[in-house]
Amino acid sequence: MDKSRSQSNAKYDPAAIEPKWQAAWDKDPALYAAVDGQKPHQAPKKYYVLVEFPYPSGDGLHVGHVRSYTAQDVVARRARMMGRNVLYPIGWDAFGLPAENYAIKHKIRPQDATATNIATFKRQIQALGISFDWSREINTTDPEYYRWTQWIFLQLLKADLAYQDEIPINWCPKERIGLANEEVVDGKHERCGTPVEKKVLKQWMLRITKYADRLIDGLKDVDYLPQVAASQINWIGKSYGATVDFQVVDSDEVIKVFTTRIDTIFSGTFVVLAPEHPLVAKLVTSEQRKAVEDYIAQAAAKSELDRQEEGDKTGVFLGVNVINPANNEPIPVWVADFVLARYGTGAIFGDAHDERDVEFATRYDIPLKTSIDPVLTRDDAKGMTDFIQKRKIVAVVENPRTNQLLTINWGPKLGGRLFIGGTVEGDESPQATAEREVAEETGYTDLELVAVGDETFHYKYYAFSKQEAHETDVRFVHFRLRSDQRQAQNLDESEQGNFKVEWVSIAQAEREIVEPLHRYGYDKFLAGKTWTGDGILTNSGQFDGLTSAEARDKITAHLAKTGAAEQTTQFKLRDWVFSRQHYWGEPIPVIHCSKCGAVPVPEDQLPVELPPVEHYEPTETGESPLANITDWVNVDCPSCHGPAKRETDTMPNWAGSPGTTSAISIRTTIKPSPRPTNSSTGCRSISTTAAWSTPRCICSTHVSGISSCMTKASCRRPSPTPCAGRTA
Repeated sequence: MDKSRSQSNAKYDPAAIEPKWQAAWDKDPALYAAVDGQKPHQAPKKYYVLVEFPYPSGDGLHVGHVRSYTAQDVVARRARMMGRNVLYPIGWDAFGLPAENYAIKHKIRPQDATATNIATFKRQIQALGISFDWSREINTTDPEYYRWTQWIFLQLLKADLAYQDEIPINWCPKERIGLANEEVVDGKHERCGTPVEKKVLKQWMLRITKYADRLIDGLKDVDYLPQVAASQINWIGKSYGATVDFQVVDSDEVIKVFTTRIDTIFSGTFVVLAPEHPLVAKLVTSEQRKAVEDYIAQAAAKSELDRQEEGDKTGVFLGVNVINPANNEPIPVWVADFVLARYGTGAIFGDAHDERDVEFATRYDIPLKTSIDPVLTRDDAKGMTDFIQKRKIVAVVENPRTNQLLTINWGPKLGGRLFIGGTVEGDESPQATAEREVAEETGYTDLELVAVGDETFHYKYYAFSKQEAHETDVRFVHFRLRSDQRQAQNLDESEQGNFKVEWVSIAQAEREIVEPLHRYGYDKFLAGKTWTGDGILTNSGQFDGLTSAEARDKITAHLAKTGAAEQTTQFKLRDWVFSRQHYWGEPIPVIHCSKCGAVPVPEDQLPVELPPVEHYEPTETGESPLANITDWVNVDCPSCHGPAKRETDTMPNWAGSPGTTSAISIRTTIKPSPRPTNSSTGCRSISTTAAWSTPRCICSTHVSGISSCMTKASCRRPSPTPCAGRTA
């Protein structure tokens, strides 16, 4: 056997081979390091391979880390072999709940848990031989790193892109923390699975809605898959509409309602506020207060998903009315949990052209009226121009004794199963026409009227039995059969022998009546559905006869003359909740002064570092544990030098993440500014050669390479007190 074949058949022994070659690679620090200072036009071409930096919040790597790092390692190594100048960095996204939860679970401090886990993660990654550029290793919990996270926050504050507001937030009662919408999945906290509640807290917000249009427009410049781009557009949820003022009767208060369907405002017969809406507490009458407060407490225990999907729409009357500005009619104000505070203005007007509104109104006997007549062209009539004008009816007849519906079956070639239809003659009413057509086509004559629909359905279709294109105005009539009394059918030539009269179950009718016009009759009378699309306005005063598209602009302009409406663009996207009521995060660099308000920490005083604490678990009140550290909280106001307090909320776990992609590209020779000696501990800090490498602390006899030197276990100072020295 030749030597090459013998070598190819040799058994791979990782315990022998990996340490040997990894030791060889470690002797050359520049082996995997990217070269700084290269100009864009110079060779070799730069190549940036980036993986998501891990949260060091577990006992070690999981297979997901290994899978993605290995795949990207193949890409990075291939690029180096092709002569590219490859930047393949690694670091630790170490702040936030995952690390804090790990520390709480194991009853250790987050600093110690993070340091231990980073050491474990690093050892495992190096054992895998992943070709990261360790010279650029960063740690988001390093004060020299998060001073820039805090600096970025101050720039956002200066630009009015960061602000405080009292808002209903997603609240996890188990972890006692506010959550961003993205952290709530199926109504539950994505990490612990606890059902999410609503809680009103003062929060720091990032004004990302200011960039909503740019987020949409920017999709033109990226090569996202179409479905991914569509998903982002839907997430942003841009919609055009109007904000309408509903004046509260006998009050100076005004309820502002954002709507995309101002064309339906003439059918608005009630207003609904979200339970979190600030006007609920102001407007509720004394007689209704107890019922409203009990209802709000029940709503707070539900997730937004439950509130949107729950079958029964519930609510409580506030005891007050507002004026519908379109027709000056008083309408009642309710509170209901199917309205969400974060959508629109947290208030809606209800009408007959929204299925949710119809369900709610029906439950509480709120009157409804229509203001939109449906418009539809069946597929077989699209493109046709020569129509015969007709007025028609569709009659739905129920037999309450058998729970069946009367139909005529034309067979598949002539339209399939339908209800009874016919043409209005002369000045006949819809009811009279329907009674005549039922008698002529089926012979049944003993009918009890249930309802005549308010709407007129404008419908174009091709009549197979008559071989004609019809443009029709259709009314819908609902009957119950009183008895089986019948007469002989009276059919015209086009009808004779072409259909069968058949009674069918409601379930069969639901399956088989698919023709759009007749299906609308089923949906209206049997399924309780309503027309929710555009159409032709009716019962809308001077705007009758306009299309919905025409009416939206004209009604908005009309109401704007009296200051009752204005054109508005809204987004489903909401500003980002940026603060967390937890310990393990970047302190928000703001000082609250009773005279000066929220004052930014001066930039030359950054970073604002986390103080050492004995107890870092979330508080029952929802405040951060930092609120109990008076020596840290109580400071002088940077502006007036009077007594003030630090902000005690911290930043979310993703606050430091965006900066990692930029920080690792900065040259490693950059050094942070000198740090002062900590006089209280006798510990002096030194700078490492990297701007954001693992910090080091020198104290008496111990040099610590961990991210914080604050525990007896990790510090061998000859003192019973842990070292609280600041790290570089």
